[in-house]
Amino acid sequence: MDPVEVCVVHVGNDAAAETLAGTVQALAQLGLHQITLPLRPGPLLSRIRALEEELAALVVERSLYALHLHGAVACLLGSRALRGSMLRARLPGTTRIVFSPQLGDFGSWKGALVGRLLKAELAPLHGGVLIASPGEAHVLSRLLERSAEVLPPAVDPVFFQLQRHESARPAVLTGGAGSEAVDGVSRLAVLLNGRQDRVPIAWLGPIARPGRAQLHAAGVEVCEAGDEGARTRLLSGATAYLHLSRTTAQLRALAQAMAAGVPCLATDTLAHRAMIRHGETGFICAGDLDFVEKLIVLMRDPAERERVGQAARAEAGRIFTQRHFETALLRAYGFHRVTLLPKKSVHVA
Repeated sequence: MDPVEVCVVHVGNDAAAETLAGTVQALAQLGLHQITLPLRPGPLLSRIRALEEELAALVVERSLYALHLHGAVACLLGSRALRGSMLRARLPGTTRIVFSPQLGDFGSWKGALVGRLLKAELAPLHGGVLIASPGEAHVLSRLLERSAEVLPPAVDPVFFQLQRHESARPAVLTGGAGSEAVDGVSRLAVLLNGRQDRVPIAWLGPIARPGRAQLHAAGVEVCEAGDEGARTRLLSGATAYLHLSRTTAQLRALAQAMAAGVPCLATDTLAHRAMIRHGETGFICAGDLDFVEKLIVLMRDPAERERVGQAARAEAGRIFTQRHFETALLRAYGFHRVTLLPKKSVHVA
């Protein structure tokens, strides 16, 4: 079979930057032509019209194989644009529509509201293929009455290969997404260090200036650790990793800690329950006191840390490798019958 030129268009915003970047990188390695379109600012109707015009122009210029909408906002705006007469008349019927809503906590009123909006907007697009983050697949499958492909976080092999050398004193790393995570880490720092023996706590990953100031005030060190080498060095000596987040952002950070063999504690969400088997490969915590109690048990019991850390690394090796990520991605895109060109092209509009 002759190679088939495949063009994939991605639409997303900063909130979906992590999964968008991972998807673009994986498809680039496989030789796909890709174009990314950032969502334009402005009033709702003008944003929809701008996206509709951009996509309609691309359809004329390129043979569009797939349109991938990253994030709840992109899914809502993109679905509305797809119903516009300008785009509907030009879009090939064979184009695959891929949705990655990244809804986070369905239990909150925001999650419930976004879920209702997505059902109203996405359900009529019966030809679409849905990629969901871990833990959301079964919920979104019921919501949209179609199967959902789970796209696991992809972890670089260097995290699986690092040798663990715990520091003499307990060292706790934390991470998460948004102001809620910063608030939670700040509270935990106060609870843990309101006694004589202080526990060093460090935030691992990027953080905005207001959050940085709040963490410093709570006695939490901030380690940006932008490259993987810096992250592995910090994880190699960590006693535990605490992931506080009710969204599906930064799931890769949790997966990296598991791959490094660090015992992990995470907020009780669907996404985290899909990644961690409570009591076996880590711990799911219902609140601040739950985090503190389980963390103290781990700090006092080296054998328990070793058991949980090794189980976490084994689980990560089963589901968080680049190969698993690419397999799920290709299955959702339907590339099993397509021979891809050995070219790599990514263009940001």
